[in-house]
Amino acid sequence: MRVTSMAGVAVGIAVLMLGAGTATGAVSTPGLQIVPAPEGPDQAQFVPGDSNVVPATAPPATDIGTKKIQSLAAPFYACSGFSGIEKTNPVANLYADKFQWGPYAAVKVGNGGGNINWAANPYKNASWYMWFHSLRWLGQGIVAASNGDLTALTRVNTIAYDWYRDNPYSWKAKALVATLSRSATRPAGLAAAAVTFAGRLSKLGPATAAVVFANGAPENGGATDRRFADAAWSSNPAYFALREIYLAACQWGEDVLAVGSDDPAVEAKAALAGQLLADALAPTNFLLTNPAALRRAAETGGWSLVKGATNLVGDVLTNGGKPRQVDSSSFEVGRNLAATPGKVVFRNDLIELIQYTPQTESVHAVPLLAVPPWINKYYVMDLAPGRSFLEWAVQHERTVFVMSYRNADASMNGVTMDDYLSRGPCAALDVITDITASSTVDLVGLCIGGAMTAMTAAYLAQSEPDRVGTVTLLNTLLDYREPGALGVFTDEASIARLEEQMARSGFLDGEKMAGTFDVLRPNQLIFNYVVSNWLLGQTPPAFDILVWNADSTRIPATLHSAYLRSLYVENLLASGQLELGGCRLNLGDITNDAYVVGAVNDHIVPWTASYEATQLLGGDVRYVLSSGGHIAGIVNPPGPKAWFEVAAENPTDPADWRVAAEQHPGTWWTDWDAWAAERAGPMVAPPEPSAEHPPLCDAPGEYIRL
Repeated sequence: MRVTSMAGVAVGIAVLMLGAGTATGAVSTPGLQIVPAPEGPDQAQFVPGDSNVVPATAPPATDIGTKKIQSLAAPFYACSGFSGIEKTNPVANLYADKFQWGPYAAVKVGNGGGNINWAANPYKNASWYMWFHSLRWLGQGIVAASNGDLTALTRVNTIAYDWYRDNPYSWKAKALVATLSRSATRPAGLAAAAVTFAGRLSKLGPATAAVVFANGAPENGGATDRRFADAAWSSNPAYFALREIYLAACQWGEDVLAVGSDDPAVEAKAALAGQLLADALAPTNFLLTNPAALRRAAETGGWSLVKGATNLVGDVLTNGGKPRQVDSSSFEVGRNLAATPGKVVFRNDLIELIQYTPQTESVHAVPLLAVPPWINKYYVMDLAPGRSFLEWAVQHERTVFVMSYRNADASMNGVTMDDYLSRGPCAALDVITDITASSTVDLVGLCIGGAMTAMTAAYLAQSEPDRVGTVTLLNTLLDYREPGALGVFTDEASIARLEEQMARSGFLDGEKMAGTFDVLRPNQLIFNYVVSNWLLGQTPPAFDILVWNADSTRIPATLHSAYLRSLYVENLLASGQLELGGCRLNLGDITNDAYVVGAVNDHIVPWTASYEATQLLGGDVRYVLSSGGHIAGIVNPPGPKAWFEVAAENPTDPADWRVAAEQHPGTWWTDWDAWAAERAGPMVAPPEPSAEHPPLCDAPGEYIRL
C-alpha cells in the first residue's frame, strides 16, 4: 500500500465531511454478512457468511442535499460498500477494496455483535457511523497486531487483518519493534547511544549562536541534505536548531537500532521501517515547519495553499492517496514515448515482437534483439526521441527488434519461467532469423530482462552455440548474493506472504511493485512530492522517466514466485543449478563476447553486484561503469553530465577494478556502439518486409496499451 500518513488523515477527514445518507440492502463479506433485520430496513444483524460483496445502493441525492455532493461522496460510499462503483472507484484501492468489508466487521466488534439499530445511530448517518467504528476497531486491531496476536485478528476477516497481512511495510514495522525490543534489553548500548546523542545536542547551542552572530550556519551534515536546501535552514536560528535536532534524532535512532541488531535480515527490515518513519517525520513535510512553504504562501497570498489542497484532494480521489509524481498529460505512448517507428511483426500469448524501421541505407548483417524487464513496460529502452537507446542503435546501422510483454491477467496465473523463455526470446529469435536470414542474433537485456538474456544464451549454448552473437547486460544481477535494496523484500517470509496475495488474483499487481520501489527511496519518490505538490502547491513535473515509472504492469503469479525463489532466495542461476527448458543452465557456457553495464548510483542492482558477471560468464567481458542510477544510467544519451569508466582487466574484486578504471566524458552508448559494430558483421542492405511475418500493426503495438 502506497499511502502516506498525511494521505490517510486526509481520507479520514474527507470521509467525515462527505459521508452522508443511510444504507439499505444486503452486504456480505468473507466471514460476515449483513442482512436486513425482521424489524425493518432500519435495523440489520450480522450472520456468518462467505459470499461475494453485494454493495448496497447509495442514498438518493435528496437524502444528502444535492447531486453535486453525492457525486463527490460517491468514491467514499464505494469504499464503504454503499455503492456499486467499486471497480471504477479510484479510492477503493487504498486498502485493496477492504474498506468495503471493514466497516461492517467494525460495527460488529465495536458493538459486541448482534442487531445494529441504524435508526438509533448517534451520528444520524449510517456511513459516518460505520467509518467511526471502522477506525475505532482498526486501532484495536493494530494494537493486537503489534502484540503478535494474529489469532485475534483472524476471528473476523477485517480491514485490520487484511492490511497487516497484505501490506509488506507492516511486517517491516514488526522487525522494527523486534529490534527495538532487543535494544531495550541492552542498557550499555543504549547508554552509549544516548551519550552520543547528548553530545550532538550539546553542540547545538554554540552552533545556533554562530547562526545568530555570524549570519550563517557552520558546515554540517545537513548542508548536503536536499530537503534542507532552503537558505532559512542555515540562516534562521530556529529553523537551524530544528534541523539539527531532527538530524541528531535520526542518527540516534540508527544507533539505537544498531544496539538491537542480531540478524542481518531483520536488521535490514528494521532499518527500512525506521528510515521510512524518520523520513515521514521530517520537519520539511509539515507546513508550519517548512520555511519554503510558508514563504510561498505569503508570496502568493495563500493561493499556493489552495492549490496544494486541490492537489491533495485530487490525489486522494484519483491517485490512491499518493502524491502524484508526474504530470503525464503531455505524454502519449506512440507519439512522444515509445515513438521510434516500427511494426509489430509477431504476436503470441506472451509477447509482441516489434521490428524498427531502418533509418540508414545499410545495416550490419547481425540483427539485435532487446529483452526488456517484464516487470515494466518495454519502452524504458525506447523512452523518447533523443533519449531512446534502441533509437540510437537503429540510427547507428543496426536492425533492431524488441519484445513487448503482455500485461498479465488471471488467465496467465500458471505461466512459468520456462514459458517466458520458450515463447519469449526463443520464439523471437526464430522470427528474427526468418525475417533477416541471419542465423546469429545479438542480445541486449535490461535488469530482469538481462537475467533472461543470460538464461537464453546459456540455454542455447548447449544446442545452438552460434545462435547468439554478442550479449549486452544492462544493470543486471546474475549473482544474487548482493541483491541491493530489494533484498529486504525477498526473504523467505516476505515471498511467502506475497505468494498468498498473488494466489487470490493470479498475478502481482503493478501498483504493489511500484509501491515497493517507492518505499525504497521515500524522500525522492514520496515525500519530495508531498512537499512540492501539497505544501508548495506546485504542479508535478512532466518527465518521461516518471511517466514510464507510473505505467506499471502485472506479473503472472507462478512466474514471479519462481523468479524470486530460484534467483533471490536460492541463487540458482549463479550456482549453475537453475533448470529451464529441460536443461541445467551454466553461465560459464556463455563464451560469447559480452558488454556489461553497471550504474554507479544504482540502488536496485548495485554496480558491485552487476560486476560479478565478469566472473561468471565464460567469454571476454567488457565491464563499463556509467554515471546515473538504475534507469538514468541506461537512459543516458550524449550530454555534458554523462561519464563512464572502463578498465583493461577484470580482477575478482570490483574495488580493484575501479582503482584501475579510466573515466571518460560522455555516454557509454558511444563506447557500446564502437564495441558492438566490430562484432555485428559486414554492412548489408536492410532486410525487406517479410511475407511470412507481415506487419500486424504499427509500433508500439497493442500489448503496451493493456
